[in-house]
Amino acid sequence: MAKKRESPKLIKIKDAIKLINQQVSLIGIVLEQREPKQCRNNDWICTLRIIDDTYPSPGLTVNVFSKTLEQLPQIKNHDDMILFTRIKMQTFDSGERVNAACSRWVSSFALFEGVDFVCYQCSTNFHEEEALYKSAMDDLRKVFAGCSQVIKAMQSISYRTKPCSEVFSFLREIKIGKRFDLVCRILHADEDTSAVFVWDGTDAPPASILLEK
Repeated sequence: MAKKRESPKLIKIKDAIKLINQQVSLIGIVLEQREPKQCRNNDWICTLRIIDDTYPSPGLTVNVFSKTLEQLPQIKNHDDMILFTRIKMQTFDSGERVNAACSRWVSSFALFEGVDFVCYQCSTNFHEEEALYKSAMDDLRKVFAGCSQVIKAMQSISYRTKPCSEVFSFLREIKIGKRFDLVCRILHADEDTSAVFVWDGTDAPPASILLEK
């Protein structure tokens, strides 16, 4: 019988910055996101700054690496929650400063929004049970409840993450490899293939959507 994989234990940012060259898992509120850049090896990188109740300033900088631009975190709101697993803590600037690296091979992430912490994006290698972390996210949200203006004031103007307006797509506009929001009617759910068949109310024929587990 295969051994059940244990979920990583969460730690606070204040403790994480002391664990240089070690892998840690943590939850934070997204404060900033810098423009993605392509690396020399054709991978992509974007830099996030996150905070929690133990390290609200200046926050932790996390460099996220991915194979494609679309696989990088697509932040919707400046105060969304992000869960990182197995990111590596490291120093730079001659050891004077600390940041973290989210490797596409070892690390993973998941983004959550709203009071119910709905996961709207996760890396392809994220396999954790979201319910295990809802309590930690709820505790962190309570600490910063009503502090959206304070959080905004801590952002650098150059890298401020602006809330995205909700834009919904039609089935005919969906493209391979592109993320989208869709309002539709579920016509049928196939439990064997984990697929749902949906219709958006237009003349476009119904489409099937495969659910990732």
